[in-house]
Amino acid sequence: QLGIEVVKTGDTDVTLADYYVDASYTQTSTDFGATLSAVGYVSNGTDELDFNLTETLTLSQTAVDVSMDYQASLAGQDVSVHFQADGTLNSGTDSPSSMNATFTLDNGDNEVVLTVTFSSDNTIEGTLVYNGDTVINISGSSDGPTFTKPDGSAVTQADLTALRNVWDGVGKLFDFAGQLFGPA
Repeated sequence: QLGIEVVKTGDTDVTLADYYVDASYTQTSTDFGATLSAVGYVSNGTDELDFNLTETLTLSQTAVDVSMDYQASLAGQDVSVHFQADGTLNSGTDSPSSMNATFTLDNGDNEVVLTVTFSSDNTIEGTLVYNGDTVINISGSSDGPTFTKPDGSAVTQADLTALRNVWDGVGKLFDFAGQLFGPA
């Protein structure tokens, strides 16, 4: 376990980051598993972002299983983000046999949930849900997904922009996790 604390010194010391990165593994004659986690907070001196990030990898003779569970929330506020994914890569292939991912943004008043499933035949299926109502359906192939409204009609440019913003949020969460795991 590696503890990390960043303190800005001055008239009043301010803790800007306080978290730990932990790594563990298991090994048998046929399998190997590893887990990497980071738990703690980062701050700008005023607001605090609490996080709990976990990545797990399991290698066997036939497959590689990967799971991720990233959670972050603003302390004292009803704002959170959660990304959870699991996937399997069969040995001897370069593409996932399956992958399921869910990304949730919640500000207490509104919730956006993006759920996507990728299959071994290169198909993709998913939804973008806003406050419990499906607003975009996702289907087709991962190379050329199709986006439609629940009634089957075409999505608008504003719908696609909203979907892109959610997708960009997933990318920013991955960037954040990469920076935290960097010291490990």
